[in-house]
Amino acid sequence: MHYRHESIETWKTSRSSNGFQQFADLMSKVRSHLGQVEKMQYLHQREGWFLDAASIYCDAVRALADGLSSARLDSRAFVLSARS
Repeated sequence: MHYRHESIETWKTSRSSNGFQQFADLMSKVRSHLGQVEKMQYLHQREGWFLDAASIYCDAVRALADGLSSARLDSRAFVLSARS
């Protein structure tokens, strides 16, 4: 089995995949918020939405960190990457 396929299987069977999915969902929300900011006319409204996007981004990074810390990443690709 190639490294990539082994890595994907490890990720799929890992309990942390929920954290990765939460990260992806939250990042989508961040991009959506930033897209709305560009359409807004009023400065305070844009700033509020930007700060909200920043807060969501922080939540996304925490979700990713939680997912990685609880992950059992034992495929050869992850093990070799950790040693580098």
